[in-house]
Amino acid sequence: MDGGNQMAVEYRAIGDLIPYARNARTHPRDYGGQRRDPEQVKREGWQEQGVLAVSADDLRLTWPERELVRQLAEKLYGPRPVAKEAHHG
Repeated sequence: MDGGNQMAVEYRAIGDLIPYARNARTHPRDYGGQRRDPEQVKREGWQEQGVLAVSADDLRLTWPERELVRQLAEKLYGPRPVAKEAHHG
């Protein structure tokens, strides 16, 4: 076999791998489906596990409710880092 044919065989073998790499999946075939809505995940987390995921800035809550969420979070996890303002000039 001369060098040219060997190179073609190697190229063909590498070429065979490229479509696989391009279509590689992180989950089994026919598994996965649609990405769930974040609100659905939160709702199911609460209903099935008793886990509450709520933003302290959720405008569906009144100010006292948001403040309660903030206070509970700080009690359990500590204060949030203070956001630094952008320096202009």
